[in-house]
Amino acid sequence: MKHPYYTMNQLMHEHYGKKIRKICIDGGFTCPNRDGTCGRGGCTFCGERGAGEQLDASKSIRQQAENVLKNAAPDSAWILYFQNFTNTYAPVSVLRQRYDEALIDDRIKVLDIGTRPDCINAEVADLLAEYAQRYEVWTELGLQTANDRTAAAINRGYDLACFERAVRLLKACGLPVIVHIILGLPGETIEDIRHTVEVLNRCGIDGIKIHSLFIMKDTQLAEQYLRGEFTPISMQTYIDWAIEVLTHISPKTVVHRITGNCLRDRLLAPDWIMQRDLMIVSIDRIMMQNGWTQGCFYKKPVVPYGTGNPAESDRKDTCTMNFRDKKSVIFDLDGTLLDTLNDLKDSINAALVHNGFPARTTDEVRQFVGNGLGKLAERAIPEGLANPLFEQVLAETRKIYAQKSNDTTKPYDGIPALLHNLLDRGYQLAVVSNKPDAQVKSLCKIYFPEIPVAVGQRDGFQLKPAPDSVLETMRQLGCTADEVVYVGDSEVDVLTAKNTGIPCISVLWGFRSKQQLLDAGAVCFAETPAEMLNLF
Repeated sequence: MKHPYYTMNQLMHEHYGKKIRKICIDGGFTCPNRDGTCGRGGCTFCGERGAGEQLDASKSIRQQAENVLKNAAPDSAWILYFQNFTNTYAPVSVLRQRYDEALIDDRIKVLDIGTRPDCINAEVADLLAEYAQRYEVWTELGLQTANDRTAAAINRGYDLACFERAVRLLKACGLPVIVHIILGLPGETIEDIRHTVEVLNRCGIDGIKIHSLFIMKDTQLAEQYLRGEFTPISMQTYIDWAIEVLTHISPKTVVHRITGNCLRDRLLAPDWIMQRDLMIVSIDRIMMQNGWTQGCFYKKPVVPYGTGNPAESDRKDTCTMNFRDKKSVIFDLDGTLLDTLNDLKDSINAALVHNGFPARTTDEVRQFVGNGLGKLAERAIPEGLANPLFEQVLAETRKIYAQKSNDTTKPYDGIPALLHNLLDRGYQLAVVSNKPDAQVKSLCKIYFPEIPVAVGQRDGFQLKPAPDSVLETMRQLGCTADEVVYVGDSEVDVLTAKNTGIPCISVLWGFRSKQQLLDAGAVCFAETPAEMLNLF
């Protein structure tokens, strides 16, 4: 039967010419909303077994996959779905080991990872992008609602801004994002549903799972229900709201499912969620009777500059914007103001060779830098964090670089003139870097004494692309997001600006290619410092 919306089965037939089935895996993970990292007890609707009541956690990851594949047809195709709890909530070395344990057969075509937005960072995105060289890789994020008030009421443990940052980070790595939403959450109305859909359209998500809220026994929501504090919506209301989502979501978004399910012996209420086929038939019938199709009421979102992921057609070779209304300019340091590549390369290579590892080329180091010395070492050392000598090599790299950080480092041609011109025009200037704070301040004192605020890596502040250091710099400058523009040379800088909610100028004389910057969502470029000055 053809549905009036774009289904996952349709997508799989387009990709593989046949139906593709799913192997659900319990990867042995927990959740930061259960172990005290961000909360205890999990979301109010979530049971002690998470979403994996039907999974056999007593079996190893490999056994779970083998049990399905041993009876599967030789020409079948499979999605490997790490379903239960938060499947990126572990060190990257552990994630790699657990994913690899399940990826045992060429019939597996898709690696599907269910997780939380607050457990997506640059390291995780890099790992998933690595797997995307061999498989389709999907990341499923449990948003449930874009309403922060509701999120707090269901004890979700993160805000909407966290979700938006995770989506940008994943999409900057070319990874499709599937989002779970729940209809019928306590206190939510049709207006809340519309707001959630607007957010998803603005974020440019690739897939959606629409669930009806049900109450499982032995959950916080069950206690609220039994006390009379919450009444589930009716089946008809759910059908109406699901149609509202389907007719307003982008027609390009793949609909992975439109119903929720629960083991019957775990279900407290409402009984109608067990009538899955009736719900699907009703949704399809109402939509077809009215001539509605997915996205028939969709409105293309207007994405404010610096806060979204522009379409390729919106990206220009040269920046036609200007920033003459801004008061402050915040610069990245390495690859933007200073050419530090050779000193970084010499430092990491000295530590690598001393510990018996091969030296890295200039081009390799060029791609490794941007996230601080820790990430540089992780990318340069064979096996990264899993290497038993990682901490030793990192410590040596820090020590060597503290001594060599100014051996060959120098400002790029045209940078001193650019800074002096901006100062003459009345702009406040600052530097934010992922280098250690002492080195940032030392290098700026040597080369850019006219810049009064220079912030580097220090305790209590997350590294870029987290917005912490930029927000601290804005505080010191006394400026708001409307008054500042950020300048950098890498995808880290593009994401930093987006995460802070400010515009970004991407320079093309630094460590990344223009295509890499475009892929990260950059929209404004400067070929030279002189060209950049024309934007002010």
